[in-house]
Amino acid sequence: MEIRKLETKDIEIVVELWYKTSVVAHDFIPANYWEKNKDAMASTYLPNSETYLAIEE
Repeated sequence: MEIRKLETKDIEIVVELWYKTSVVAHDFIPANYWEKNKDAMASTYLPNSETYLAIEE
């Protein structure tokens, strides 16, 4: 397993993972709320955070 910092190429898939898990974990919040926030997650939150990925080879 490799652990590395988030790269630009990873953002799309990480946003999808964030979206899918948020919908399940917060089922009391309408899914369209999370859908509307995908762009902000991709353009603001992830690029401005220190995020690491665990990559299984």
